[in-house]
Amino acid sequence: ICKEIAKRRRLRVHSIIDALHMNCNPTRVKSKINLPKLQITSKDCNVADMQKENNATFCITVTIVESSRNSCVQLETLRDMVIPFLLGTVIKGFLEFKKVNILWKDQPNVSRSLKGSFGELYLRVHMSENCDRTKFWSILVDNSLQIKDVIDWEQSHPDDIHDMSSAYGIDLAYKYFLSSLKSAISDTGKTILPEHLLLAADCLSATGEFVALNAKGLAQQRKHTSVSSPFTQACFSNPGDCFIKAAKVGVVDDLQGSLDALSWGTVPTMGTGGRFDILYSGKGHELAKPEDIYNLLGSHISSSHEQNVKVKVPDGYDHISNKCCAQPLCTYGDIATKGRKNLEIPFTKLRSVFSLKDVLRLDRELKYMLRRYPINHGLSDVDKSIAMMALFFHPRRNEKIGIGFQEIKVGFHSEHENSRCFLLVRKDGTIEDFSYRKCVLRALEIIAPRRAKTYEARWLKGDKFSVVWSHQTTGDGIADYK
Repeated sequence: ICKEIAKRRRLRVHSIIDALHMNCNPTRVKSKINLPKLQITSKDCNVADMQKENNATFCITVTIVESSRNSCVQLETLRDMVIPFLLGTVIKGFLEFKKVNILWKDQPNVSRSLKGSFGELYLRVHMSENCDRTKFWSILVDNSLQIKDVIDWEQSHPDDIHDMSSAYGIDLAYKYFLSSLKSAISDTGKTILPEHLLLAADCLSATGEFVALNAKGLAQQRKHTSVSSPFTQACFSNPGDCFIKAAKVGVVDDLQGSLDALSWGTVPTMGTGGRFDILYSGKGHELAKPEDIYNLLGSHISSSHEQNVKVKVPDGYDHISNKCCAQPLCTYGDIATKGRKNLEIPFTKLRSVFSLKDVLRLDRELKYMLRRYPINHGLSDVDKSIAMMALFFHPRRNEKIGIGFQEIKVGFHSEHENSRCFLLVRKDGTIEDFSYRKCVLRALEIIAPRRAKTYEARWLKGDKFSVVWSHQTTGDGIADYK
């Protein structure tokens, strides 16, 4: 703590220590953590003021008074409480530094049997736009001389590989590049042989200094080693410009490298030298066929035996299904006849193949059926499959199907006169009505939840039922029951 700033703010050492004690005791009670007894004292910061005169700062030290077997646990508890405050600290003061981050680094190769977190805090200093990149590391070292004895210089280094090479030599730069390359490859989830990483590091540092892994860096490397390879450069950049420049100078390429040899179809001189051919099968990439939602539902709720139920449709109504349906629909009758209770398909799978347009089309088809079929007439096979698909979404479908169904027909509801609805005829002769509006609402809740609220408010907002009349000239009505 700077003595001048403390004096300017009228702060004394004892007042600071008392304030720390006052904050420590309530924290111990609120956090319900068994903190050890702490001793807070002040002393001169000899390390930080080695090069300063008049001893212009003082330090606050905190020590654990109690020495017990749980000292490691107590230290870890204190560390977990102090580190969040350190991570929120803002460090500034030099124009060359844009920002400084306080980060945590886990120690590698720590046994999993050891409990707790093991690692260390470290600083990452970012260079500002006003600083020369070549001088950044030297400026950082010069400004850290006051605390140089508390810095672990063996683990402190610049992130730039060129600065690393200039400051510590090519050997340490080589090791740092290799470890950074392994870390980057590991983050991508890929697995590369260590020998290949060593080969890349050797290739980029063959001249005694690291070159960039791009066309400019490789050209610089070949220039230092007096190797001409225009075809290799052409593979990394614009081939036309490389060939024109090589032709003007009269460069000769012996095709000794692997890349330029492969570009000419010759066997590389490096490696095992084994021959291999790349063949074209003649079969292009085939797009996956779109999955039909009706076949998907049918595959989950159909069985090995086909149900052959013939329904006689009066003359004049046999063309209804062909007009309404743009594509064939699968039949759900057999599984419903057997009364299977588990007709579940994952919602994520339904959303991937069933769109809002399909639900709205299903709503229209069912509404048209109620209008067109005469009373007490069964649905055709295609229309019956549409009705069974709607029943799949009904919240009480197992209760509606019961022991199984024989047919579905259009009729009047027993409690509401002149109100049309679908009637499900079970195998035991009982008849159960079901609301196709509820089926559509449940499908919208799965496929398009926002649209479901609008649909429910429009068609199912009544306490008992809501009636929608259509074809007033014929007197036919359509009713929905909750």
